[in-house]
Amino acid sequence: MTDQGVTKARFIAEGNRACEKALREKDRAVQHNLESAGANLGNSSRAKSLAYLAQNVVIPVYEEVPNELRNLGAPSGDEQQVQNLVASYEAALRVAENDPTRLIESNPFEAADKSAQAYGLTACVL
Repeated sequence: MTDQGVTKARFIAEGNRACEKALREKDRAVQHNLESAGANLGNSSRAKSLAYLAQNVVIPVYEEVPNELRNLGAPSGDEQQVQNLVASYEAALRVAENDPTRLIESNPFEAADKSAQAYGLTACVL
């Protein structure tokens, strides 16, 4: 994860861009899918649609975040912290993949988001 040329400022700027991109893609895809479903959703259909969105829209978009963070390389001296951050997002993804309804009921990314924000990745609120 070490890249001689990556500074913490660059890592934060690029990491924030990666998170912002994922959030925009997720919002756009969710909006499109909800509009396509129309207003004909009852409670049961709505729950199924939300679970579908979680599994087929949100999770695939969010999978890119730890990959992009990893590919940036870690600033010198921050290798372990960045590795832990990436692992935290990967763990949250596993939770969401195993039970997509968790994205509806709670936020499995909360701990990873807090770690990211503490590091300076303020846009990483998945």
